[in-house]
Amino acid sequence: NVYLGDLAGLVSKHSSAGVRFWASNTMSGQIYASPMLSGSRVTVGGANTGLHVLDAATGEPAAVFAPGTFPMSQASDRAGNTFFYSFDQAGKVFGYGRGGRQWWTFDTGAGVTVSAVAIAADGTALVSNSETLTAYVAPVPGDMNCDGAVNVSDADPFVLALVDPARYARRYPRCDRALADVNGDGSVNALDVGAFLKLLR
Repeated sequence: NVYLGDLAGLVSKHSSAGVRFWASNTMSGQIYASPMLSGSRVTVGGANTGLHVLDAATGEPAAVFAPGTFPMSQASDRAGNTFFYSFDQAGKVFGYGRGGRQWWTFDTGAGVTVSAVAIAADGTALVSNSETLTAYVAPVPGDMNCDGAVNVSDADPFVLALVDPARYARRYPRCDRALADVNGDGSVNALDVGAFLKLLR
């Protein structure tokens, strides 16, 4: 299937033969960040109205992330987190979880507008402008020991972050406990356990 966005804020899904399955009007003006499929969701960036989340099967609107921003190029990691840059905030890249909570903002320090964002297979964020391509290690939800990957070695620190936040902070001073919010609901609690276990499969 192919997902398209146009200059009037319309997003549509087509078969490879060109048959249109649905069309959804984001009421956002021009679509700047091309539609991106992540599981059962499609996200698109509209002109100065944030990142629109649509149901991939029906085109029904599900949510709007980062309202008031100007999302351009976007990318997604294997956990379904979305990364994008905003045209009106030079040099910054934003990360949003599946639940719409902003959990990461990174300033490249370049002082110039970012032109593209991509996520490599190892979770590295690739950020480019008109002159350079730079790789950054983006924080990964569930990576509780901050080694750049989510695996069984994160299980113990994940549990520690849930039951004893102060001890977790002392043992992993470079890590952010918020990365235990794997389900993206804005809280670190037992509801994150299932989502964390899925990352280990």
